[in-house]
Amino acid sequence: LIGEFDINLAPSFSEKKFASGKSSIRCSQAALLGIPSVASKLTYGDFVFKSGCGFSCETQAEWYRYLSMLVKDYDLRRDCGSCGKQWVLNNLTYETNCDKWLEAYQCLITTAH
Repeated sequence: LIGEFDINLAPSFSEKKFASGKSSIRCSQAALLGIPSVASKLTYGDFVFKSGCGFSCETQAEWYRYLSMLVKDYDLRRDCGSCGKQWVLNNLTYETNCDKWLEAYQCLITTAH
């Protein structure tokens, strides 16, 4: 279903403490599909900034501005989506993270003995 979207919206309406602890899965899934995001800065800002997959917002004016930009500009949607997809493929796949998992498990085994 998300693959049919032109723009991913990722707002956070909950309390600050809860929202800041959420994962970036909503934006990373969209990015993998090449879909740009307009997202709440508190929850998704770091991911959006690192991946270049779209825009993060704090105010209603920012939401309107960035969403309008993406709606009106196909090339911007394509570029943000492409940038986000490439970032996910370079940073969030099994292949790019298996060594980190192996190292973590080896560390656990070593410290357990």
